[in-house]
Amino acid sequence: MLRKAMPDIDGIIFIAGMREYMLLINAQNNSAFSRSVSLREA
Repeated sequence: MLRKAMPDIDGIIFIAGMREYMLLINAQNNSAFSRSVSLREA
């Protein structure tokens, strides 16, 4: 009943979770790249 009344809440939570997950993955993948870029800019 609750889930049927508010399906968009689950969608928002899912999208927010996916966004956090993607940011985490991107941070891990780009850490070395960002370090080299910052060293080059310095």
